[in-house]
Amino acid sequence: LKSLSALLNKEFKDSQVEEVMTGAVLIDEIDAPVQSFFNIPLVIGDKVVGVLTVSHTNVGLYKEEETTILYKITRQASEAVTRLQEVITNEQRKLNAMVESMAEGVVMTDTDYRILVANPAMKQILHIEKEEITIFDFIDNLEGKFDIRGKLEESVKLDKILPVTEVLLGNSYFHILVSPVKINSGLNQGEIIGGVVIFYDITKEKELEKLREDFTSMMVHELRSPLAGIKGISEVMILENKKKKRAKKDAGYANVLLDSSSRMLGLVNDLLDVAKISAGKFEINKENVSVKDLLNDNTQILSTLAKENKINLKVETANGTPEKIFLDKNRIGQALVNLLSNAIKFTKEGGHVNIQVMTHSQGKSIVEEGQESNFTWFIDKDKKEFTELPSSLFLALTDSGFGIAENDTKDLFNKFKQLEASARSDQKGTGLGLSIVKGIV
Repeated sequence: LKSLSALLNKEFKDSQVEEVMTGAVLIDEIDAPVQSFFNIPLVIGDKVVGVLTVSHTNVGLYKEEETTILYKITRQASEAVTRLQEVITNEQRKLNAMVESMAEGVVMTDTDYRILVANPAMKQILHIEKEEITIFDFIDNLEGKFDIRGKLEESVKLDKILPVTEVLLGNSYFHILVSPVKINSGLNQGEIIGGVVIFYDITKEKELEKLREDFTSMMVHELRSPLAGIKGISEVMILENKKKKRAKKDAGYANVLLDSSSRMLGLVNDLLDVAKISAGKFEINKENVSVKDLLNDNTQILSTLAKENKINLKVETANGTPEKIFLDKNRIGQALVNLLSNAIKFTKEGGHVNIQVMTHSQGKSIVEEGQESNFTWFIDKDKKEFTELPSSLFLALTDSGFGIAENDTKDLFNKFKQLEASARSDQKGTGLGLSIVKGIV
């Protein structure tokens, strides 16, 4: 108590102290009694965390003046550690307050999957009321809908963030993100010390998405019938004009009406297809289809447009291409026409649009397969995603048009998105075509 009084400048005469001795005898051979010693209390803040005792077999070895100096040095060190502890405690409080107030559910574990943090939102999502919770409480309450232990293990092992797009828990939808937790500074920088799982509630976004899809579907159906009627009437008017040889002015009006109604009906049909794809109601009817007929029928539709724009449209089929393939002729034809019309639309006069078709065997180099074909193959570097594709018919479309910047490829299949190359040209569109192609494929 004297040493503690010297360290803290407080009197502890009336204090009751429970004495607990710990340690181990390192040298059994020493039988000499302790003749001199002094104690150095280890203090952080107002809390004594331990006492270090220094002793010796010689009498009077430690003088009061020396020990007083040592107490002062120890007190300064203790004050520095206390200040550091206060900083750490304050930062911990801020972090805890932030996590506690988050609307997202957050749970953090160590590398042994012991729960370190589970905020109120997380407990509310999984209806956990206990204060002391384990990973097994999460496993039980998730009821097999999400393998939290398995995903944490995978994330920590691979040192990789794992997104889970959609999980239904009760009446709510959640996007879940699993990530390793690493030390970001110091000697152990980069060391993984645990994992974190974050639950984002996307129920409102899902409801808004469904509302939008329902509205789009309703509007499309409501517009489709009158537009089909206008288109039909304009076709009849053109035929009547030809029969009765009416004025060119009347024929011109009828042609404008037919062209405009056809384009609007095409847009409405595209919107309907996008709505069906988004809702997962896009019907596919597969059958054995002639590859030759599939290519000829759909290229003929746009061959006139290509000639008008002085663009060379060419179809090349590699040796060994099967005569028939099992697919939806109408939907694949729709995808092919969309791709071709885009290629022709954004290729200048005198340019070319090529369609190349060959078979691909899983595990085989696509570069080598192209080199073995009877045409000049445009891919000169192997890609893992191509090599690992199942054995299939490979259809590639290339053109000499504007091209797409690498930074823009992420937006290529977004609905209603026009890329910079499109914006620079005089050709405009809705941005639905490639989105539909992706949905079909």
